[in-house]
Amino acid sequence: MAHVVMSWELGGDLGHVARLRPLAEALRGRGHRVSFILRETVAAERLLDPERYAWLQAPLQAVPVS
Repeated sequence: MAHVVMSWELGGDLGHVARLRPLAEALRGRGHRVSFILRETVAAERLLDPERYAWLQAPLQAVPVS
């Protein structure tokens, strides 16, 4: 089966993950592996079971300090 990667690097909350999760569940139900690339990986544990999904930190551009 396929490995589907869902990515959303914008936003500091997990509303986008909550909206993607039903699609991820449907894909897993069909035998696919699903991973996420997220901005907030620490908060991801609230919505994504680590036994079911892998996730990685999205690259962040550091804001220059003046």
